[in-house]
Amino acid sequence: MKKLLLSITCAIAMLFSFVVPVTVTKADTEFRYVNNTVKDTYRLNTGMIGYATVTAFINNQADLDAIKGLRYDADKAPAMAFLYTKSVDGRLSVTSKDGEVITSLTDVLNNYTRNKVIPAFYLTAGDTQTALDLQEYLLKYEIKDAFVVSSDAQTLETCLKYYNTAGARAKLRATGMLEFIDCKNTSWREINETCSAVGARTCLINYKDKTEAEFEEFYSNSVYSAMTAYIKTDSATDMQSAVLGGAWAVVYDDWKETIDFIESFDKNTLVHDIIIQGHRGLDVYYQENTIEGIVVAAQSGYDSIEIDPRLTKDNQIVLMHDADVSRATGGLSGYVKDYTLEQLKSMSVIVNSSADPAPICSLEDVFVVYQKYGFTTRLALDAKETNEEYYQILYDLIEEYDMWAYIGSVGVADASDTSIAKELFNDYVSFDKVGGKTVECKETWQESIINWEEVLSSADRAYGSVAMYYTQLCKSASDTAQPEVVRAASDRGIKLRPYQFDTVELLEEIFLLQIDVISTGMGTYLSDFVENFVVDTNAATAQVNGKIELAGTVSTVNGQKSSVIATSYKVIGGDGSILALKENGIFAVKEGTVTVLPATSFKKGNIEYEVYSAPVTVTVTAASVGTDEDAKGDDPANELVGGCAANFSSGGFVSVIAMGVALVSTLKKKGDRTNEN
Repeated sequence: MKKLLLSITCAIAMLFSFVVPVTVTKADTEFRYVNNTVKDTYRLNTGMIGYATVTAFINNQADLDAIKGLRYDADKAPAMAFLYTKSVDGRLSVTSKDGEVITSLTDVLNNYTRNKVIPAFYLTAGDTQTALDLQEYLLKYEIKDAFVVSSDAQTLETCLKYYNTAGARAKLRATGMLEFIDCKNTSWREINETCSAVGARTCLINYKDKTEAEFEEFYSNSVYSAMTAYIKTDSATDMQSAVLGGAWAVVYDDWKETIDFIESFDKNTLVHDIIIQGHRGLDVYYQENTIEGIVVAAQSGYDSIEIDPRLTKDNQIVLMHDADVSRATGGLSGYVKDYTLEQLKSMSVIVNSSADPAPICSLEDVFVVYQKYGFTTRLALDAKETNEEYYQILYDLIEEYDMWAYIGSVGVADASDTSIAKELFNDYVSFDKVGGKTVECKETWQESIINWEEVLSSADRAYGSVAMYYTQLCKSASDTAQPEVVRAASDRGIKLRPYQFDTVELLEEIFLLQIDVISTGMGTYLSDFVENFVVDTNAATAQVNGKIELAGTVSTVNGQKSSVIATSYKVIGGDGSILALKENGIFAVKEGTVTVLPATSFKKGNIEYEVYSAPVTVTVTAASVGTDEDAKGDDPANELVGGCAANFSSGGFVSVIAMGVALVSTLKKKGDRTNEN
């Protein structure tokens, strides 16, 4: 029930030491929003590995009614709801896109989103007053689990950047999201830097603003960046393509349709590329943090190589994980900081008993090798020190060798020590501790997330990904990881970077959890996983008996390509009854047109999974329809059924037409820099 607007007195207002005074209404004083925990968003019942976060725009009362009273453990709901937020007559209100007031913001938070929908407050560009009022509102009620969105960087910054002598900024825990209305001609580096400058760690872009090639460029250049991209579309076809392409989150008006699409995949379905990071170079096969391991990892197609730079006595940078040299050198004593570079280079690393000893190397040695051989694999510099001199020397060395294009991240041990690091490295910074506390998993995922209160604050969330030992995703060292923790973090744009995986069992488990970057020395096990399938829309034919061949190309993690034939399909539009799937292939059983998602099935170790191509339209003519005998067998309709499509000579005609949409095969859940230890 709507409340009459009543202003409180100036005397009460003076109780709050805010920068800009705001009128607090009677409705606000009756705020009862559950804000001392994070929401248990709806976890989809799907086989899709790393499915997209489902979000929706609220544009009218009917949209609000659709999410009212939803229970996290039963009812389907979007993980996030975009709320057009505006100060109207001294009260924060939720409006339509056109500015028509629907109800008060307090009413929405109390009665509509409180159970399991994360609110995303959308601010109109240039609306400074609403930005300030919302800032006050978020601080007053200590709302921890929310986003602030705007297409205007200054408006967003006005809301997010709050300072006073009491350190109130640390209490503002909303995550910033900057929308790019038209970024066709904006590079991903510019997007990253613009977001980072205003404290936003997420961006919102239109699906049609980037081509497939541009998405690939984005991923290759900023897979480890602090920024998470949310994809916005008003097309069902584009929504499906974005989901299948591994988009981190999809903003689409019909959120129920998005959920239904994702939940229609009941088998393990891979929708993202597998990103492999060499751990300490390649420590399973070579000595850790040495040139030999780094070179082999770069030559073997690893996407990233994590190394550990430390400062020497003479202010040079060497690679060494521990502060002292005893473990790496097999017994020599002393700290890295107490030796000169020359002294350290006379020592050998012998920690891996199955590999030959190798000399300690400097970071400069790595840069020289990179330039000599033209390596492009990104380096994740897991900075081991926190003093300003160290970061300045590290920065100067990168500048001297012009290595910025090859730096994936500059990780720091503690987000509370990163003022100089953030100033120098901006969106490259990631961390694995916050406020001196290592991220860890508790009995429930809510407790785990709450343990990262600083991560959920705007001050720290701009720093990017969070690294942790794999067991920190588990309740105990003997447990498997909790998928609820991964999902909860994913729905909030928080990137988890667990390490290290040195057994097949752990690699398979983390694969199914859809962790963005797999830090391991066993990348060769993952190298032949198929991660992409593209149907050749000019190669489909049919025999007189109606058998259809949907031929295409699959790509593996290591870039190997091979020709395959689709073994199954999913109907997403048109007349699904014109096709039938039998053990020996796909058959046309009557004339008509249907839009399908062709799929191929694979097995690796104990994992069976599907990989889909982009949507294609199949048109069956009379000449290509099979006989009743040919068509015997169950029509799979929208179910996935494995099959074996054999080669054949063509006859009749089946046309296959691309849907004219780019499969976002490289926009991850993704795209970010990492900080693996």
